[in-house]
Amino acid sequence: MFALICIALGVSAYVLIVRQTLQEPVDFTRNDPAAYLRYAEELSDAGGPLEMVRGLFSGSVTQANQHPLYIMLLSLDPTPTGGQRLSMIFGALTLLLVAVFSWRMLGPCTSAIVTVLLGTNGAFCYFSTLVTCESLLVLLLTFVWVLIEQADKTKSLSWFRSVVIGILLGLAYLTKGTGPLFLAGVIGCLMLGRWRSSAGKTLALTSSARWKSIGIVMLSWFVISSPLLVRNVRVYGNPLYNVNSYFMYMDDFVDPGIIKANGITLAETREEFFRTHSVSDLIARESKGIGIETYVIMRSLGPAPYVEARVFIGLPLFAVGSLVLLLRGSIARSMVLLWLFFSILLFAWYIPIATGPRFTAPLIPIFSCLAAHGISSWTHASTSRIKPTILTLILAVYAATWTVLTLTGA
Repeated sequence: MFALICIALGVSAYVLIVRQTLQEPVDFTRNDPAAYLRYAEELSDAGGPLEMVRGLFSGSVTQANQHPLYIMLLSLDPTPTGGQRLSMIFGALTLLLVAVFSWRMLGPCTSAIVTVLLGTNGAFCYFSTLVTCESLLVLLLTFVWVLIEQADKTKSLSWFRSVVIGILLGLAYLTKGTGPLFLAGVIGCLMLGRWRSSAGKTLALTSSARWKSIGIVMLSWFVISSPLLVRNVRVYGNPLYNVNSYFMYMDDFVDPGIIKANGITLAETREEFFRTHSVSDLIARESKGIGIETYVIMRSLGPAPYVEARVFIGLPLFAVGSLVLLLRGSIARSMVLLWLFFSILLFAWYIPIATGPRFTAPLIPIFSCLAAHGISSWTHASTSRIKPTILTLILAVYAATWTVLTLTGA
């Protein structure tokens, strides 16, 4: 009963915090929300989502900043309210997915704790109100993580599960340009994980069963991603082209429209960057970025409403989650570690251009769940067992505190 009460508290906190965030003034005429709304309205006038698919295959859709999936969904109601509604739906589905998965795989106590942590998480609730793709991306990649975790008992992937994982990763790439990073993490997990055959034997790296799963995931990813891959090859000569690739070789943000108007190629930008930067410059940029990005990830695990102060909660949650990740020995461990490693390295380099939790948002539900499992395990330890009523009271106070502070604007 205590777990259901805590889950209800977490869901209620999420609803109230999201509702309060929606009441804050938002400028929909600037940045990503403006671009998504403009492209979605144009697509709606042109005929809807199927027209986007045709345009990608034909090469007539040339904008290469915002990826197409969220635009296609938003075109069904290309208004600020429609976009916010989409993000709220994706956020609520993610919260439900994590609550159900953790209940079935990790126990009711973990489910209760993670629902409260995620329901009060400042970044997670914020993304649930934006007219951007982050909420959708978080849902897709959380689903991938759940599918890998569910394979932990048998240490094997069925062909159906492999297909679904490939489809979800393909949809993630159609959602945001960072999709291949998460695909690489899954492939690394399939290569490095202690997967087993149907007979229970650990698969060698060269085993056909291991590479069959990798092949199915990759093929499914290619099929789903094909509209964007084809467009990128036809128009830009690079299957993974994205205008943000230019920023990897810049020290400051430049409007993508200016980049396109100047007609400077990515190769020219790269050549000029390395000509004007020494090795020590590159090392300094990455080193500084790693520290900042690690801080951003830890801060993103904290509750609403205070942004910088979230790190005081996020830091211990990240520490507990990381410890659980390393000690559990789950088949998904290598995937999460690779996602974390790749995210820190890539987005650390990107710090001079932009920073914020939106780049590593898919890690929020995962580390919240791992931290919740660690806290749950501690509360059940023989030397520190906490009664369910006490734990319920603690979680109720936690949820109420951050919800009230958000609602009152304190």
